[in-house]
Amino acid sequence: MTTTDSHHTEGRADQLARGLTVFAGLLLIMVGIWQMLLGTMALLNDEILVTTPEWVFKLDLTKWGWIHLLLGAVMILVGAFVLRGARWAAITAIVLAVVSAVINFTWIPYY
Repeated sequence: MTTTDSHHTEGRADQLARGLTVFAGLLLIMVGIWQMLLGTMALLNDEILVTTPEWVFKLDLTKWGWIHLLLGAVMILVGAFVLRGARWAAITAIVLAVVSAVINFTWIPYY
């Protein structure tokens, strides 16, 4: 392999890394917007009735609304820093992805 071939390969790797970083940052921002929409909906319609064959439950979604709203705002902010190339943001984004998955999993019964 010549010197120009190795530079060409490194250039492709750099382009791939940049492309994946942009994808991750934009995806984090998009999920953050979705979280904020869920939070806003939960705050605007904060009481729901759940019926079972024997009981009727009245649930308040205000806490869930604030959790989704704040998580979404943090995700958007971290996504912007991922796009800027901040190393701490990449690690924080991974943690936020896990937290978001857990919160959305526990949100399923209310959804």
